[in-house]
Amino acid sequence: MSYVVERLVRPEHLNGANTIFGGILLAWVDEAAAIAAMKKLWSPHIVTVAMSDVQFKRPVRSGSLVRIHVKVAGVGNTSVTFRVCVDSFGSRDPVMIIERIVFVLLDKNGKPTPHGLPPYREAKKKNKQ
Repeated sequence: MSYVVERLVRPEHLNGANTIFGGILLAWVDEAAAIAAMKKLWSPHIVTVAMSDVQFKRPVRSGSLVRIHVKVAGVGNTSVTFRVCVDSFGSRDPVMIIERIVFVLLDKNGKPTPHGLPPYREAKKKNKQ
């Protein structure tokens, strides 16, 4: 299961180097992955609990359309894990990669609760070097 969210980079999203501010892009990624988690778990009662290293691969300028690709990488007892790759329209070269963003389903008391989905873990790809 995968999701794609698109966002237009505008001047108010830029840093002093006239490229997208990393914090803005991270917020967009977290929101896109949260929406994917809500859809996967059929609940708005989720929280981000972990994010792996963030790799910024290349800059993005104003007027660019960024695409946030969110793919399920694993399902635990109370959690769902996603892999995120961001590119910009017209190029398949990644702008940003996050190998792992983990969301947990919460009960009415704010405690992790089982979601009932079957466990799943994406197979690791072998590096070609």
